[in-house]
This record gives sequence, structure tokens and C-alpha cells, in this order.
Amino acid sequence: MEVVWTKKAEQDYYQQIDYLLDHWNVEVAESFIDSVFQTIAYISENPQLYASTDIPQVRKAVVNKHVSIFYHVGMDKITLLRLWPNRQNPEKLDL
Repeated sequence: MEVVWTKKAEQDYYQQIDYLLDHWNVEVAESFIDSVFQTIAYISENPQLYASTDIPQVRKAVVNKHVSIFYHVGMDKITLLRLWPNRQNPEKLDL
């Protein structure tokens, strides 16, 4: 199934990479990138694999203990809504 990114999801993704490069190193950033794209591949293969949320047709995939992907499952595509840091208050999540 086709996977598309929202602008917010793209911004979240690049912010996470910038943070990792600023505070850690290239290897950690590359590992994060690999984990994100592996999770997206799992989502694409089986959109119902991850936990549903209180929002209809929105699911949450945990990439690692620090970041989760929120995504919408449509009829013909999957929309990545946000890459959300797990340490942040989920009530502030703007989908």
C-alpha cells in the first residue's frame, strides 16, 4: 500500500535526526533512520499490525523507546501523520 508523509511528519522526522546529530553521532542517527524505514515497511505490508488509538482509523507504531509514528489507514493509502517523541505529553499531539 502506498505510504505518504504529511508536512508535520516530515518536520518531525528531520527534527529527530537533527537532535540526534547534535547530541549523539552519525551512527545513532543512521540507526534511527533505519528503524523508521523498517517500521514504515511493516506498516505498508500490514497496516493493522500496530495498536489503534482513540482516533478512528489512526494507529500508533512504536519505532523505538523514544519515538512513535502515528498514521492513518485509508482505503488506498497510508498517511504518516506524526513522528512523536514518547517523552512528550500525548495531549499536545496535533494530528
